[in-house]
Amino acid sequence: MNSNRWTWRPTEYPEVVEVVNSKPFDWRRLDSAGGYNKGIVFTVCAGLSMVREAKQACAKFESGKDDDVALSAIDNWIDCASEENLDKIQEIAYTEENGEVVAELSHSIWWLLRSAMAHPDGCGEIEWAFESVYEELEKFGLSYEWLANSAIKGLMARMEQS
Repeated sequence: MNSNRWTWRPTEYPEVVEVVNSKPFDWRRLDSAGGYNKGIVFTVCAGLSMVREAKQACAKFESGKDDDVALSAIDNWIDCASEENLDKIQEIAYTEENGEVVAELSHSIWWLLRSAMAHPDGCGEIEWAFESVYEELEKFGLSYEWLANSAIKGLMARMEQS
């Protein structure tokens, strides 16, 4: 993992604090709460936490052999949303050999990669990509509340403590 871990300050993103504190938690507001570019990072950060916790807690979670590589690439992209890190995500998600995608990924992780690739002005692209992450995790019997709590934990873990 990158030693320069990305964190956020509540004073710089009061809209994100508002979303985190809202009851019920509405992740759909994250993409606009941090501004378009950072909104995608906040949304993917929440999703990464949901996927990691689901992978640990849910016996039904079907892991792909390349899931950990993909999760590491997403973590690196959150820490530094550079073109190089985005290229790595795209490579994992889309590299094909003989017409087949090479990476073996669980569906929720593929959709999380796709969420990170959302264009900032993508007319709701991040919303439908992230909705697919949620729907894939919901198939394992995880409730909205469980997933929301996991998302909030992921966001709070990256919040700077003053």
